[in-house]
Order: sequence, then C-alpha cells, then structure tokens
Amino acid sequence: MTQIISFISPKTAGATSVSLNVAALISGFQPQPKVAYLEVAGWASQRLSLAPNHTAHWGDLLAFNKTEEWQPSLLARGQFKLGADVFFSPLRPDYPSFSKTLAAAWLKLLTQKYDVLIIDINNAAPMDWQQIFGAQSQQVVGVVTADPLSLNAWEAWGKNFAAPEKLSWILNQVPRQQQRALKQKFSNQACPLLGLLRTEPINFWHQVYQAFPVAWQRRSGFRKDLRALLPQLLKA
Repeated sequence: MTQIISFISPKTAGATSVSLNVAALISGFQPQPKVAYLEVAGWASQRLSLAPNHTAHWGDLLAFNKTEEWQPSLLARGQFKLGADVFFSPLRPDYPSFSKTLAAAWLKLLTQKYDVLIIDINNAAPMDWQQIFGAQSQQVVGVVTADPLSLNAWEAWGKNFAAPEKLSWILNQVPRQQQRALKQKFSNQACPLLGLLRTEPINFWHQVYQAFPVAWQRRSGFRKDLRALLPQLLKA
C-alpha cells in the first residue's frame, strides 16, 4: 500500500521546503521505493526556482481521466525528475473542477506507481483539494516555527482537523543552540512533536537560487536533522 504523508504550515513556516527535502531524502537513502512529491498550492512556487522551463503541472494530466491514456505511464508527461518525481501545482485559476470521483481516480493513478507520496498542502490551494489529500493521508505533519503566531495557528488548525490521530508536527528554523530547550518545552504536547530542524539560510540560498536541494548538501545540519526524522515519518 502506498504511504501518503502530507505536510502543511497553517502559517507560513517552511512546509514546502521541508516536504520537498523529505521526498529527496527518501528517494536518496531508500532508493528501492518509488517516491513522488505533489505540490498542492495556489501557485507553483517550487517550479520557479527548481525548474523554470518546466511548464507542466499535475492538473494538466486530469484532463485524460476516463480516456485510454489514463494509465501510470501518463504520469511521465507531468513529472520533473529531482530524485523523487516532482509534480508541480497548478495556479489556482487552473485547478480542475473538484469532484470526489476525479480526485479518487487521480490518487489511484498515483498509488499504482508510487510507494511513497509526499504532499505539500498550502492554504492557498482550493479547499476541496486540500481536504481530499488530507483525508487520504496516513500522516499529516505540521511544519511550525517557534513564534506565537505560528504555534497558535497550528493549534487552531489542528482542533478543526477531522482525524487528530493522524497529526504530528515538526518545529522548523530553530537555531542550534535553542534546540534542547525547545524540545524539552514542547515534548509533552498532546500532538506528537517529531523533532526539530535547525535554521540554515545559506544552504537554503543554494536551494532557491541554484536549484540545489538542501537534502543533497552533505555538510548540512538541516539535512542531518531531517534524516533523523525519516524512521518516524516512514513507520507503518
């Protein structure tokens, strides 16, 4: 069965970068599974930095539903190779009209090919598409920063989520010297804290401006922190 893990930041806190690097790490360190990264946003933010000449998005593929071409081989038309297969988001006006039947068919097509599906859910995406991906995920991981606005937004969002047993969270952009204190402070939360990720502006500069994901940067502390979380993310 395909493992589906969604990431979300109710207030901007880096869920897109974290989820993309999770997909790259799983693909790199555990090469046997077939891994896909699905961006669900109001724009293709990752495409601008990683693949500016790649214009396809996953919404283009849904036009082939109920045709003879609706086979796993169709996915090659929309993917961008980055270790994991990357499917960039449609712009919000270009989202296919939502229906549960179409969404179910799309997820079925993905699960026929991939063992692990990492989904980056952004609040700018149409709500129906956000909800169907969250509902079909085995895990929904909040990416949160240690400021009151982000923490409060995550708490409020979690209270309204229909399946709280799926929820866990990661504290992102934490200075190395503050990790121990913050881990101790938040270790007894009702919603499990998976771990902390250190801040690395220079390494993320290389990701944004040189299309070189932090997961590929061997000396990165962020990469080390994120790699340590993989067993928890991939647990059955």
